[in-house]
Amino acid sequence: MILMPSKNSKSYGADMWLLIIITLQLTPPIHVINADMAETFANEEKCLNRAKNIMDQAYAEGKPVPPQINLGCVPLNGRDV
Repeated sequence: MILMPSKNSKSYGADMWLLIIITLQLTPPIHVINADMAETFANEEKCLNRAKNIMDQAYAEGKPVPPQINLGCVPLNGRDV
């Protein structure tokens, strides 16, 4: 699953975008097993494109990303840290 921006998505004033990979336990109780920051990007579009490329490549190689793995892009504004 890839988190995609809505049509009204803004850049949130982010200085950086983080590509996050989250592994879930899908049997009750559902919870996060692991979360990793995979890569950083200068803008949301590059981050989302990379996430899509990862999913597409895995599918093309016959190893689709399993449902318990989620990819998403998260804005990071260094001024708020």
